[in-house]
Amino acid sequence: MQINNGEKKNTQYVSFYIAAGSKLFMNEVSPIAAGVTALRASADVIYSDPNDFSVAIDYSERYGLILLISAMGILSAFENGTATLVVMSKISTSLIFTSVSEHIED
Repeated sequence: MQINNGEKKNTQYVSFYIAAGSKLFMNEVSPIAAGVTALRASADVIYSDPNDFSVAIDYSERYGLILLISAMGILSAFENGTATLVVMSKISTSLIFTSVSEHIED
C-alpha cells in the first residue's frame, strides 16, 4: 500500500497482511451416474498458532476420515463426504515436517 501526502510531497509505503489460513476441498473427479450429484464439500482448517501450516494429509478408508497433520503437531480428522471436523488433537510436542502412510490390510 502506498500513502501519499500532497502537501508535504512525500510518499510512504506500508506492507501488511490481513489473514492467513487453509481450506480443505473435496470434489468428485470420477465419472458419476446420471441423476447422481457429484461430491463437493469444503471445510476451514483451524490453526491455534498463526505460524502453523499443514504438512501431511492421509485418508483412512477403514474409518472414512481424512487426516490432516500440521507442523505444530495438531491432528485434524474430517469426515469423508461432508468435510465435518470430527476431532482435533495435539499428537506431538515436536515440530513435524514429514509423515509416512502405513496401510495395513486386515
